[in-house]
Amino acid sequence: MVDWRKLWRSLFARLARWWKTLRQKFRGTGAAGSDAPVGPPLSYTHYEFLFHELLEGVSTQGWGRAEIRDFFRQWQERTTEGEWLGWLERFGERVLGSRAPNLELAERMVQLRAVYPEALGQLSGEIGSALLQRPREAEPEGVEELEVEEKPASVPLPVSEKPPISPPPEQQVRPKESPKLAQKPAQKPSSPRPELPSLNSLSGVFRLLQLQPQMAQQLAKQMGIEESNPEKVLQELQVRALMKSSMKQEQRGNLGGAIAYLDRAIDLNSQSAIAWGMKGDLLFKLQKFEQAIAAYDRATTLNPDDEQTWYNRGMAAFELQQFEVALASFERSLDLQPSFYRAWKNKAISLLNLGRYQEALAVCDRALETEPDDPMLQTCRDKAQENLERENRP
Repeated sequence: MVDWRKLWRSLFARLARWWKTLRQKFRGTGAAGSDAPVGPPLSYTHYEFLFHELLEGVSTQGWGRAEIRDFFRQWQERTTEGEWLGWLERFGERVLGSRAPNLELAERMVQLRAVYPEALGQLSGEIGSALLQRPREAEPEGVEELEVEEKPASVPLPVSEKPPISPPPEQQVRPKESPKLAQKPAQKPSSPRPELPSLNSLSGVFRLLQLQPQMAQQLAKQMGIEESNPEKVLQELQVRALMKSSMKQEQRGNLGGAIAYLDRAIDLNSQSAIAWGMKGDLLFKLQKFEQAIAAYDRATTLNPDDEQTWYNRGMAAFELQQFEVALASFERSLDLQPSFYRAWKNKAISLLNLGRYQEALAVCDRALETEPDDPMLQTCRDKAQENLERENRP
């Protein structure tokens, strides 16, 4: 059996030189300084949501290179191209390690490469091609039958539309048979086909999902939700539409309106980690740091494995000078992603503010191995060294 994780690692080994060049190009981007993102960094789930929006734009709206660049430009204050690439690497590892076929996702990722042949498009195409080349495993029992079903579920006709009842035999009038042509057998009146419901209302979409269970199942797969019953699928569609509206309001600078859309999404599904994380990010930008921490707490409870949300929580606590809370958040982020440079950097600064100079010095040295030219980190190290020497003087 093919080890696709090993194949994935081999793929990146072959592209190592290219990646090294890219990383040097974007080195230092996103660290503290003039080129740092203004808002809190995007979380893993936020990246995933945006990436699916990007694929949807290319696949159904015909986006070209100009529209894709505009899309990335809208988020340049909160992320960089290098960070997009880093996220996509991890996303690729996850989908290639999954047993789900993800064929539609694969085709869309390959399509992105065709219209956007830059670094992120190239990586997207490599992941999509690897997904398409995997041997397909048998679907779980019961799924295949739903997928091959093409007819909508039968709908009982109203009484008025049922065929009329034939009269008793003695009341029927038999037509005279022609001597030359045989009488054709009478055809049964065909039942009218039920019309598909209108998609201009939520009730119409819900009815269509009821009529087409295979459509509900396919949508559930695309959105990554376990349940495919029409109620859950419709709810998730509504939540995602509200989150998309929230992002549009954020891009227009209307942060209050953006939060209002997220609150509506959370009212529909209070278990949406991405909605809580997005709300925390907006509250952070409004400098409502205590409320931001509360939102991040809900997000990390629902999805404890998103290191970026833990990092953003630490930044909110840092702004409140709650350095112990900030330190714990940065450490949790590093447990999940040991190469997360900004978490190392802010862990060092938190330790410095807590007066733990020896630890701060060690963490600074660890971070400087990755970014030796970061001036803020170098200043942190100098201050830690200076205070440590002062403490050790007789």
